[in-house]
Amino acid sequence: MSLVHSAVKSGLYLDFYGIDYDIIEVDSIRRTQKKWTSYKKVPVLVCDGAGPDGFLQLNDSSVIVSVLESHRLSSLQSKESTVTSPGLEKLVSYYPVLESKEGRKTVYEFPNKYFVMFGDGEIPKELSALREEREWREWVDNNLVHILSPNAYRTLSEAVQSFRWFSEVGDWETAMSSWSRLVCIYSGAFVMWAIGGRLKRKYGLEDDVRQSLYKAINDWLEGIGPDRKYMGGATPNLADLVSESI
Repeated sequence: MSLVHSAVKSGLYLDFYGIDYDIIEVDSIRRTQKKWTSYKKVPVLVCDGAGPDGFLQLNDSSVIVSVLESHRLSSLQSKESTVTSPGLEKLVSYYPVLESKEGRKTVYEFPNKYFVMFGDGEIPKELSALREEREWREWVDNNLVHILSPNAYRTLSEAVQSFRWFSEVGDWETAMSSWSRLVCIYSGAFVMWAIGGRLKRKYGLEDDVRQSLYKAINDWLEGIGPDRKYMGGATPNLADLVSESI
């Protein structure tokens, strides 16, 4: 598998279940690493040895996680019973994409992206647990993620510091030329600082955005409650994994 990414949600799932993959870092300015596909967002997961062309492309981090979890569980079902796993290519068809235009921008919507699909065998979780997992995954994407950018990029200096860290852990010195790396660091920092301010206003965050972050963390902890170690109980579920990736 190859993961073309700028986020860690999909990678954390792969790491958690010990799935081998290669990472391809994307130049956030020129995006030359993605000229082979019309889908311009990241992450993208490319699965070798599947699909009619010898590879299968999965788009959107939440879709990637749902497809892989569906495949993992359906494979377990097929091992424990006579139920046949639908296969990765069939599972991907359960996550159709709706494209629309907002001005010059192409918007992609995946209506089923938080749903884990099961085969004809016994569902391994209670429906209430699946619903809770799905709701908290959506909460992470629609609430927590919008709070973190204003916190990570409160000032230009903090934004530059964040992008220097991205460069270090992403090994940008190897993946990009020196000029491209510097452009990504400083232009990316400026853009994310501006976006952080816009998100703060759009979502009505506190003047001290740390307070909004603390409230979100408290909401998450209250959701887990005093009797569970994770949202998934004794072991992490998908909601735990995606919240950790943020």
